[in-house]
Amino acid sequence: MTSSARPRISISHLEVLKFLGHPQSPKFIQMVKEVNQQATKLLSPIYHITEYNNILDHLEQIDNSKMQHCSYFVGVASIGSRLEQEVSHLLDSGLISQGMVLDAHGTVAVRKVVEETLQAIKIIARKASHCLGDVIVPGVNGDNLQSQRVILQALGNQNDISLTEKLLLKPLKSSTFYVPLIHSQEKLQNSIPCKSCSHYSKQCKRCEIVL
Repeated sequence: MTSSARPRISISHLEVLKFLGHPQSPKFIQMVKEVNQQATKLLSPIYHITEYNNILDHLEQIDNSKMQHCSYFVGVASIGSRLEQEVSHLLDSGLISQGMVLDAHGTVAVRKVVEETLQAIKIIARKASHCLGDVIVPGVNGDNLQSQRVILQALGNQNDISLTEKLLLKPLKSSTFYVPLIHSQEKLQNSIPCKSCSHYSKQCKRCEIVL
């Protein structure tokens, strides 16, 4: 069953400035503040998640020997299309700086929606005394962009988020991901969920996450 939600997120102009990096002039900072106020009205945050046990059948790049005991949560997060439409309008109007700042705001925003999505998954995992593995994002760290098609199909091909023939998400300010849900096989020991996990070891990076 797919779960969906529209999380509330807030983004300060300081977060956008941090994302943009190098020191900015007072005039530029003021412009970021003004664009930031506009951007808030253009966000429509949403996410969809579901537990999907058969993802290994479709994703050949995963090491099955290590992950065969895991099910997965797959998800997609988005801020909607209105912001990117406004970015295009600003750029077409020659307002390059404003368009770039608004686009940066959108990037920061979708990252926050992803964080909210992962937090929702953590809560589900915690209730079941399970551990989460490392988040895998299609197109990052060698993962195949084809994974996005599998993820969206598992989520029921939601109408608000789709995939182009070139495997680009639409709206662009969206992100897909999947994360291992490592099932505990024994009762919790010393209140550390990972110690009851069959994958527990000092070398296991996934075991660094303690819910």
